[in-house]
Amino acid sequence: MEEAEELDGDIEPDDIPGRHPFTEVYSEPLAAAGARETGRRGLWVSLAAVGAIVIILAGLVYARGPIVSLVPGLAGIYALAGLGQTLGAGLRIDLDRPTREAEGDAKWILVKGSVTNVSDKPQTVPMIRISLADAAGNEIRHLNLRPARDELAPAESFEFTGRIDDPPLTARRADVQFTDDGVPEPVGGASAR
Repeated sequence: MEEAEELDGDIEPDDIPGRHPFTEVYSEPLAAAGARETGRRGLWVSLAAVGAIVIILAGLVYARGPIVSLVPGLAGIYALAGLGQTLGAGLRIDLDRPTREAEGDAKWILVKGSVTNVSDKPQTVPMIRISLADAAGNEIRHLNLRPARDELAPAESFEFTGRIDDPPLTARRADVQFTDDGVPEPVGGASAR
């Protein structure tokens, strides 16, 4: 075993073993480089976390139907977030070609069609809105019809007919859609038949 040398007098910093001016000069940039690396790693972790949250939220929106089927209580949360079920979801409207008809001085447009449940569970049927539009697509008259059935079982359907009296000459197109407007009275010279 070797004996340690005994040091006399004052010790100069340059005489301290393991400490050298070379290491002092280059140790500071190495620490800064490590800090930059840690900062980049933090940025990537943050981006990955944000990406994971976006993917989870997109999955919750995309799979809302099955999720609400499994946990019906979540329907209210989806509705609060503005992601409630689309009006008439699971129902299909098939429209026959609208016809212009006349008898004496009376003229009308007759709109016929059917509503079918294309889902695998019973569906509530909302009000049916028949609207006439001009060439620019602006609605010029509409009619709200109470559906013949309040609910349809899977694959069931019913037919509807709407008559809009004295249609404007500018009417170029008839559209049919579901509405949450609960007023079945005709608007603008229309009548339900």
